[in-house]
Amino acid sequence: MERSYRTINDVSQMTIISLEEKTSDLRSAERARTWLPRAKAVEQLTKNINSDIGRLINTHSQTQNSWKDQCKLLQNKLRVYADSIVALDPRINAAFRDEFADSVKSGRFQPFLWETLRSLDQATEPERATILTQLKLSLAERSNAIISFCNEMCTAGCVLSFETYSAIVGQNSAAILPGEKLEITAGMGAFTNRAALKVSVNGKPVPVNNDGIMQYSFIPSGKPGTYQVPVVLNFVDQDGLQRSIEKILTYRVLEPVKSQAE
Repeated sequence: MERSYRTINDVSQMTIISLEEKTSDLRSAERARTWLPRAKAVEQLTKNINSDIGRLINTHSQTQNSWKDQCKLLQNKLRVYADSIVALDPRINAAFRDEFADSVKSGRFQPFLWETLRSLDQATEPERATILTQLKLSLAERSNAIISFCNEMCTAGCVLSFETYSAIVGQNSAAILPGEKLEITAGMGAFTNRAALKVSVNGKPVPVNNDGIMQYSFIPSGKPGTYQVPVVLNFVDQDGLQRSIEKILTYRVLEPVKSQAE
């Protein structure tokens, strides 16, 4: 779950970078200047609540009554978080209130998690860690959906829909030492099974997970220097047409670090 959590956060960050780039594009600059602050606010609100959850995961040896108090406090923070998200923009409220904010208030927000959250005081330490980690992942997924929504609202001629796709490709580093791994993450700005996304790296097909995200890592071979990796995304667009987008990632293999003895 922690790996999925990090992956979703990486994709959200790449989407925000895409939004930042749109502020420099005359075709989308005005819309991007409106939606970028909203996307960053969603990111920060989610980071804050998940930091609180992370501290709870690492909390040990509390009494049963103390866990009851912590659970009530977390429930209140979740409600404030949800209210803050949908208050950012009427269009976010319209698109996500049923799935996001109201579901927290009514208890339909990850029903199993919500009911189990009330019993944290009776759970074992490993059970608490699992419950809270699932909650972090759930919040990250919803945050990613809203950040993607903000990005898609900057597309020319956009409508209140998740059917306009933009390819997002990123890497963990632009410069690595010999023997280090290069990690590549790719996906669509708005995920949907109807896109039937297929990804290839260096001509090799790489599976896409259930979240519509591709992760691929390898240890580059070769001498120090600059190299390129082609990443191709094939998908079905909103009109049912097959499309292909190629992104070229550039990375540099550095000279090995020599020890002082050498």
